[in-house]
Amino acid sequence: MFCDADDRVHVDWLRWLVDRARSADIVSCAVETETINPPAVHKWRPLYPSDKRFHARFLPFVFGAGFAVDRALYMHVGGCDETLVHGGEDVDLSWRIQLAGGTLAHEKRSVVAYRSRATLRGLWHQTRRYGVADARLFKSYRGYGMPRATWSDLFWTVVTLLVNNPLVPQSLSRIDRGRWVSLVAFLVGNWQGSVRHRVLYF
Repeated sequence: MFCDADDRVHVDWLRWLVDRARSADIVSCAVETETINPPAVHKWRPLYPSDKRFHARFLPFVFGAGFAVDRALYMHVGGCDETLVHGGEDVDLSWRIQLAGGTLAHEKRSVVAYRSRATLRGLWHQTRRYGVADARLFKSYRGYGMPRATWSDLFWTVVTLLVNNPLVPQSLSRIDRGRWVSLVAFLVGNWQGSVRHRVLYF
């Protein structure tokens, strides 16, 4: 069982997670940001309990805030990669386990309240690091089929960020300021990670 020290589990979190782990090798729990964060911070990264698995452009993954994993298989694949200092170790572990033949399941009744960064500066630094980590993951998994976004996706993302930038009155913008900072930071991290790891990723 894994759970971040600064997050807070809901009642019966462990019970439901253990029950689901009887039939899968690695199990994700549901994550929410509403009950543990101030309303303004919650809007920056709104997460609600869902019956859907976390899914990137490649394989599904567990959220590091809370998950269960079969110990033998965890050791077999080498555990968490401690060289992933910018983040993404939960995603990497999930993918290595699945590529090794393991199964991933999701238990929506097991819920963790995820504590977000409380300042825009903290949010920027965290999300930028995640962007760098994503480029590292792409370098490791592109040979297995992990795609990057299309140029069209990148174009419309940039356009959306430009027309909703902080100079636009909040009453006219469709994106909360914190959410805007998070999206820009992640994109910047992608570009920095591309340079650092010598790949083109966005």
